[in-house]
This record gives sequence, C-alpha cells and structure tokens, in this order.
Amino acid sequence: MQDYSKRRLTYETDKFPAISALAKLISEENPGQEYLAGLWKSDLHRGLLWSPFPKRNVQDVLEPCSHGYRFKHVSQEYIAPSWSWASCPGPVNWLGEINGRLPADSAFFPEYRLLNAEVVAADRTNLYGRVSSACLELEAKLLRVPLGGDGKAKVVKNADTEKTYTFGFLYLNTTHAFLSPSDEYVANFSLDWDSPSLGISDSANEPVEQMWMMLTSSIQHKKPLENQSRGFAPGENCLGLLLLPTENEREFIKVGIWLYHLYKHQGKRQWEGIQPQSIRIV
Repeated sequence: MQDYSKRRLTYETDKFPAISALAKLISEENPGQEYLAGLWKSDLHRGLLWSPFPKRNVQDVLEPCSHGYRFKHVSQEYIAPSWSWASCPGPVNWLGEINGRLPADSAFFPEYRLLNAEVVAADRTNLYGRVSSACLELEAKLLRVPLGGDGKAKVVKNADTEKTYTFGFLYLNTTHAFLSPSDEYVANFSLDWDSPSLGISDSANEPVEQMWMMLTSSIQHKKPLENQSRGFAPGENCLGLLLLPTENEREFIKVGIWLYHLYKHQGKRQWEGIQPQSIRIV
C-alpha cells in the first residue's frame, strides 16, 4: 500500500476504484474477509495504523465546527473516512515491522470490540469501489490527553526533528511526546499534519487539549528484543489512535497515532481502571 499511495492519480476519488479488482480477488480467495474502505475487518487493529508522510498543514486537515471538528477531504467529493489510509492525499506509511514481519515470538492483538462497520458504496454494483460514507462503531478504552493545572497539554519536541523512534521492531516517525503534569513520560505520538511549532510555541494552532487516546492494539513479546544496543525485557507495546470529537455526541475523527516506549511503561497497566466506551469514528 505504501508503494501504491506514492502514485499520482488524476482524481483522488479513483483511489478505491483503481484497486477494486484486486480487493475483490482477495475477498473471493479468502472467504469471510470483509472489505472496509481499503482495510480488512480481520486485520483492522493493524490497518488503522497508517499515517501520511509527508504531511499537510493543520488547516488542510481540520475544519472547526460549532462543538468539535470535521475532517477536510482534499476533494469536494467524499473520498474516505478519517480512519482509512485513502483519506490521506499522497504517500502513507504504516507503523509497522522494520523487517517486514513480526518477530516469531511477538503477537499483535486488538484492544477494542467492533460493534458495527458501515461502509456505503457510491455505486452499489461495485462494493469495492468509491464510497459515499463510512463509520466504525467500537467499544474501546479512551484516555484524555493529560492536561496540566493550566488546562494545557504538556508536549515536548525533540531536538532532532527528523528522528524516527524504534520500539523493538516498530517504528514511529515522530518528533513529539506527551508528558504528565509531573513530567513523566506518557507516549510518543505522530499527528496527521505537520506540527513544527508544537511543543515550542504556546501559540501553536493545534487542538491538542481536546484530543483523546484510544487503545487500539497491543503487541506481546515473549523474548527480549534488541534495539540499538538497548536490551528490552519481555512485555508489551501499547499503541492506538489519537481522536478529536466532532459536533455529534460520542463521535470522533482520527487525527494521529500514539505508541508507548516498551521500556518506559508497563504495558496495559495504565488502562486497567478505564471502562470501555461505545464510540463512532467517521
């Protein structure tokens, strides 16, 4: 998908039609697979983890509305939901395996329950082509981005703006991390837009304080992992989506990805006391 996303299409609305024959073939050869706006239901906990690279400006991605935000499509016509790679104009990267596969002793698990997936085809004769709307209904754990006493999120920017963080076998191209009010590490994150002043200037036009972290996936490692001469103990990575509310109750759009350092956090312990909520992502 990374190679396909680098190709220049005459019309952005052709993203799904151009691969519809391939998607149909995969579906026919794998009975039970459900195609969801460029992703597969059985692999959704990994398919949600695409991000644009290079990135656009925040004004080209978000449109403020009365009580939240709307996702801005690059075309006047609907292309894809915010949770699909196809919503990103241009190349996308997957937060994935450095060597193209999971280590033999690591396993990737979903940390949500899919209640319903509604994808409306623009042409009912081609269920793998253009879509006119799409929505995921999930039961998932949400954690508000930590805020300080001043009501602002504490974000730090790394000195090396091009640094790619490696977490065992995962990579995340990011320059920012969330800190708790007491300056403890929370998570590294990557937004779906370019954020050069975030973490440096208080005037940065970023709606970070309104964001939520959704626990999407975990990776369990049975054996120690080596990373840049640093030994990792067996344990877990936790990762997920950054969400912003829309004007509708319990409805969100995807605006980024977050990931825990394996050696700085104890897996899912931070999420143990949080009850799942029913939400919609559009």
